[in-house]
Amino acid sequence: MLQKRTESNQINVGVVVPQTASYPQLGYHFLQGIQLYFTLHPNDFGGKKVELHIEEVGLARETDIGGKVQKLASSGMQAILGWSAGHVIENMAGSAQMAGIPLLWTNLGDSIPRRELPFGILFRLEGGHWQSSYHLGKWYSQHEKQSPGEVFDFLDSGYDFAAVFRTGVSPELVEKSWTQVTNAGGQFDIPPATALENLSKENLLPVFSVHPNAWKDDYASYDQIARGYRLASPIPGPALKEQISTDPWHMDESMEETTIFMRGCKEYFEQDPDPFYLLGYELGAWLYAGCKRIEEVDGWGDMATRIETFGKVDLVTPRGAFSYHEPLQLMTPPVSITEQKQGEAPRIVSTVPSMEVITPDHSDLDPIQVDHKARFINPYMVI
Repeated sequence: MLQKRTESNQINVGVVVPQTASYPQLGYHFLQGIQLYFTLHPNDFGGKKVELHIEEVGLARETDIGGKVQKLASSGMQAILGWSAGHVIENMAGSAQMAGIPLLWTNLGDSIPRRELPFGILFRLEGGHWQSSYHLGKWYSQHEKQSPGEVFDFLDSGYDFAAVFRTGVSPELVEKSWTQVTNAGGQFDIPPATALENLSKENLLPVFSVHPNAWKDDYASYDQIARGYRLASPIPGPALKEQISTDPWHMDESMEETTIFMRGCKEYFEQDPDPFYLLGYELGAWLYAGCKRIEEVDGWGDMATRIETFGKVDLVTPRGAFSYHEPLQLMTPPVSITEQKQGEAPRIVSTVPSMEVITPDHSDLDPIQVDHKARFINPYMVI
């Protein structure tokens, strides 16, 4: 059991880290990302130092996370950081509310923006996958006259990617679109190459989010497509001859913060950063900015000031300047839309603020066999 800390020169922050047997490195990378930010930036706030108190839990189990949050809330923490599906921590936020402790929470892809939160203490940082698919749909409508032929599987893209892409596309193009699900039954039961052949017969442009393993030996067929659109995915596939994609993890290499982050990963972890390092690093940056602002106004003893501060900080990370949506208490990154040709690096053609809060209508997507994925993508994006 953690003991309550009372040292005036110490800022105690609890960190709830998920761990799984299948992907043990992901929670570890998330934690390392938080620690990296405080390693690369002075951990000094008017003579106070942030100390992290780590609590590990299983895969997004609500009872585990609720118990850990309650434990940390009763142990003198001044803030709590964590990573899980948004609905899980929302249901467990009561303990932190009673203690007046702000929660800073993140995940890779809680796709649909959630309801207005009942508590004034829960702040969330999103990975940007939902917004990326939506903005790709808008881009499509602005640049294409053909209706999209949508090829999705449920291994990584999920139901919501299809829903929000369609939400961004103009109604007249959606009306004539055609959708093919390649992994609806848990197997690659409809080969992607077959789906693409169907698209060409209908004179539709391919829009897809398909795990690269699904293509297997179909690269030749895949490569015959002249151009297409790919939704955001944490697992890159082979490039089309020409494709437009959204990239929620694009880092602005012209920024000093990006250089610092990438060098830090190389020096301390001896590898290039992955999205989990970056999520932790960004959550650390949010905590850091909040601590700095609270110290400037001498607000550590005032819970209201401490809580209010985290919604007003300016957050800039290697992905750029984040947008804050106050009703949802949600911080989101900008979305980069890129063009890529085979053998070439992606070229950014548009960057847009990601936060446009809408809730897609699920009713028109019944043909996509939503029962196979229960309408929500995996919050860790690693199934």
